[in-house]
Amino acid sequence: MLDKAFIIFGGLILLIVILTVIGIIYLSFWIPRRRGQKKFSLILPLVLIIVLFLFVFWNSINDSLFFSKTDVQIILSDYKFSFIDKFSIVSNKTDT
Repeated sequence: MLDKAFIIFGGLILLIVILTVIGIIYLSFWIPRRRGQKKFSLILPLVLIIVLFLFVFWNSINDSLFFSKTDVQIILSDYKFSFIDKFSIVSNKTDT
């Protein structure tokens, strides 16, 4: 079981990272707007948000989360199971 101090420390680090990212995005909006560049003050935060979104969700896009046939064969061979994908469809009727 995880120690409470470890969970609190991880939560604080996560909170600091989130607040820093929000601050950077806010400053990327506020500084150009104060300098009179209204279009740039809208484009820059949007680009930063899109880059952040792609960075955070890269693992769900990455192929390492998906198993291939050979990956399954390797995992099943560790447990002495054989993976046979030779099959034939006997019937393709539904009971209606």
